[in-house]
Amino acid sequence: MYDLFLLILLSFIGVFTLIAGIGGAPSVPSPKKVSDKMVKLMGIKKGRIYYDLGAGDARIVNA
Repeated sequence: MYDLFLLILLSFIGVFTLIAGIGGAPSVPSPKKVSDKMVKLMGIKKGRIYYDLGAGDARIVNA
């Protein structure tokens, strides 16, 4: 009985791992309100150079 449970559990985990591996992680962008507040807290000034290493959909770069 234990072996059957373990087989079902590992199969279940394997299927979802395979699906996640093929599809990749979902893109979950920050809400506009949050990205605006992040830019404000960073104290970004016009004319200076900044690097956004995790651009994603460039919300921070375009804020």
